[in-house]
Amino acid sequence: MPPRSNSQTPLLDVSLPLSPRTIAFPGDPVVEIEMAKGAGNDDDAVVHRLCMGSHAGTHLDAPAHVIRGGLTLAEVGLEPLIGECTVVDCTQCEQSIDAAFLRKQEIPPVRRVLLKTKNSALLSATDFDFNYVYLTPDGATFLVELGASLVGIDYLSIGQMGPLGVETHKILLANQVLILEGLDLSQVAPGGYELLCLPLKLDVPDGAPVRALLRPLKEAADAGRTGLAPGRESRT
Repeated sequence: MPPRSNSQTPLLDVSLPLSPRTIAFPGDPVVEIEMAKGAGNDDDAVVHRLCMGSHAGTHLDAPAHVIRGGLTLAEVGLEPLIGECTVVDCTQCEQSIDAAFLRKQEIPPVRRVLLKTKNSALLSATDFDFNYVYLTPDGATFLVELGASLVGIDYLSIGQMGPLGVETHKILLANQVLILEGLDLSQVAPGGYELLCLPLKLDVPDGAPVRALLRPLKEAADAGRTGLAPGRESRT
């Protein structure tokens, strides 16, 4: 599903809708939604019961996801999740995104980096596709050295399946680089944006679903001048 926006509010919704059709990482709980109240009585308020994993749809990985004793969802704070970011065009990568590729992209020194790949075309499927594009461990190390505090990608895992994928997660999360997975970047052009990304306030340590929005930097700056949103941060 493409990101949503309108002419009055130039926000791009890059979150996945949560429904029983939402794809899940292998072994994770699928999303279940059922009517809990209001089905048979017109006078009752309608309430639904939700059942899903903490990494359903578009979601945030906190360090405690793979680092024992790592920072929890409550401890990471919200500051890394709001502010200037850059969307990097990785659509030419057939299998993986490594340090050599990233080094050629001349990524500006922003703290939030979103990797746009061919994966966005896979998000509307009902089954998990194991042939997704992923970030390699040396690519993760490059982004840590770049000074990133958040790295996002357009599939349900930033690393490949298996031990090397766990290593990619650990390199980022051990260095307090949050991971944002399951983004829909299909309609987002590469370049600079303001990221607005808030996780559900769940009392769990490992992560949570998020609503993620992007606003082109020009519109974000204009909104800041009119008092509608925080101003842009410096590229440091």
